[in-house]
Amino acid sequence: MGWLASQVYGRPSPRLSVLRKQSFPTDWTPICKEIDSKMSKASDVIYPLQAVSFTSAISHWFWSSDEQPSCVIAPGSADDVSVVLQIIGATKTPFAVQSGGHSSNPGFSSTKGVHISLKRLNQVKLSADKSVAEIDFGNIWTDVYTALDGTGRNVVGGRVPGPGVGGLTLGGGYSWKTWEASMNGTITRVSKTKNPDLYFALKGGLNRFGIVTSAEFYTHEQPEKVSSGVLFFHDGSNKPGSFELFGNIKPLVKTVKSQSFASFVQTIPAQVPELTNIRGAFITFATSELSQTFLEAIRQETDDIGKIMSLHGGTFVSYDVEPFTKYGAHATESAFPHTESPLPLFIYFAWSLSEDDEFCRLEVLKKVAMGDGIYRDAFTYYPNYSLFDATPEQLYGNENAARLASIRDCGSRRSLMWPLGGQQDGIDRVEPPAWIPSSELFC
Repeated sequence: MGWLASQVYGRPSPRLSVLRKQSFPTDWTPICKEIDSKMSKASDVIYPLQAVSFTSAISHWFWSSDEQPSCVIAPGSADDVSVVLQIIGATKTPFAVQSGGHSSNPGFSSTKGVHISLKRLNQVKLSADKSVAEIDFGNIWTDVYTALDGTGRNVVGGRVPGPGVGGLTLGGGYSWKTWEASMNGTITRVSKTKNPDLYFALKGGLNRFGIVTSAEFYTHEQPEKVSSGVLFFHDGSNKPGSFELFGNIKPLVKTVKSQSFASFVQTIPAQVPELTNIRGAFITFATSELSQTFLEAIRQETDDIGKIMSLHGGTFVSYDVEPFTKYGAHATESAFPHTESPLPLFIYFAWSLSEDDEFCRLEVLKKVAMGDGIYRDAFTYYPNYSLFDATPEQLYGNENAARLASIRDCGSRRSLMWPLGGQQDGIDRVEPPAWIPSSELFC
């Protein structure tokens, strides 16, 4: 993603060397109050009785991703994030961390314990020479583009309104500019040379190795205007000739025009009406290319699902192909392997009833892709598009999954992040018996 450095918090201080012995309550309000008493005035704690603020703070892209925590902690500084984690670690309190809340998987950024919202960490700072932007992980990408609008610089980030900086960055992220720079070209402060395993794991490992509060991103030149619309994007003001290939398609709404990049992303109709997003899931697999047979199978599957989804409470379905060029040429070593420039198929289902949670289909399209020689079982799933039950091997490949397990075995015995709820990574977790300084966490 072109980020240089980050601040990562995931381990309590050495003074909390012994875990407090206690039972496991369902109401963690006393812990919330303890955290409230220790944080600075820059931070806040929101309780369920503050109904409007509380509901807004725990909301996700899908209602089915929400859980009811005892409180929401909104740290206003990296120091307060550290305070929160010291208390959570000492009390073995279940917790979750939310940046934008765009994950479709329950338990990935939601909890019944303490919900940590990064919303107050929302600064965007451009360096004096404009080569680097330090971006807090409480931002959503449209906030970032708005902050950088008019500076002549931009960063590689999210494509639509909604996704947060944290999830897209740590999940590997694709962009309108994926062909220009690697979304995983990162150098972290924790760091390429000092902690190379953690550096490797953060790039695609999501929030399993620490809470990243901010990162420094390389910037690139951004034209004042781009020629763009819902289905088109050109990083310049003049509409390219390639757009004319689609001139005979009569649009329902004409959206292509010359506008700022920030304006373009904000106008993409990705914020669907709330009633269509009661329950839902993102599903994916990758191919090496997009054959005509495969594209026709996607069209046919979309038609078939559209005809029967109402029988299963379906409210929305979308099959999105990602025709990127060879972005893997920019790849650096990372948990999510992408040197071969895999093309993820993004499938988005939304429905209304819990009894239809199992209704989704991938096997038909996989068989077509295999028949065309563009799919292999060795291809990995893009983490941000994957269901909660994806295995480490499916997400990272055999070699990288083994390396992540080794990092876990070396560091997670003492790391706070691994006991997170849900089946977030498919890698068995262990209970941390004690906490030690972060400098001793990784082999």
